[in-house]
Amino acid sequence: MSRAADDLKPWGRAPYCVGGMTFTSLTALGQAISARRDQHDLEVEFEDALIADVINKFHPDVVQSGQQAVKFRKRSMDSLPSAIRWQCPSTWRFEAYFLPLGRWQDVTAYPWRKGTLVADLKNALRAIFREYVRPKLADACAICGTAEALDYDHVDPSFGEIANECLTLMSEDEIKTKFGYDQFHPTKMSLAAFIPLDHPAVVHLIATHRHPAFQWQWLCRLHHQQVTSARRRAQRDRERPH
Repeated sequence: MSRAADDLKPWGRAPYCVGGMTFTSLTALGQAISARRDQHDLEVEFEDALIADVINKFHPDVVQSGQQAVKFRKRSMDSLPSAIRWQCPSTWRFEAYFLPLGRWQDVTAYPWRKGTLVADLKNALRAIFREYVRPKLADACAICGTAEALDYDHVDPSFGEIANECLTLMSEDEIKTKFGYDQFHPTKMSLAAFIPLDHPAVVHLIATHRHPAFQWQWLCRLHHQQVTSARRRAQRDRERPH
């Protein structure tokens, strides 16, 4: 790994010299990256020396692979294949065109904001659920009856509980390596694609959602947020020492 990537890996050493500029903190660097991305509309290709330098020098996976990000775009979620779209947490995702890969690939412009193995695997399981289990056609909100902007709501058990059970069916090596996930694989475009559909964890995921005792409902965005917040408050109350 290059010296630059190794220096920034602890994400605690300042100043940070990238793109011909110096930043006194990662917060300042992140703000500069966000401001540059915000200048561009969806689906518009652009080049940016600062963002390229951050990704190519400081992103461990990019450095290890020998790939180079040469241009960027904010891709609309609506244009993504469904298997990938379900993993996109917002209305768009950030992509870079990499060489020699010769392909657009999602990548973070903030490599110091690393997720955890468990969180990544849970997101992959959620993507598998949405692709293979979640009903394609929504009905109506169980609270207000609207048919607009509906979310699938896990009532009992929660998705987190199901995902935790799935994780127990994965080996230590599968979790540690994320099933051999390679961000620059020539054909597999997401972590979910690396988890075999006949894996015990996936089999359990699908079977639990199809079990007669499983409870779920459609909720509009507002009521989904309210119900989720209420559940979290109740969970904190149960965990609070008395």
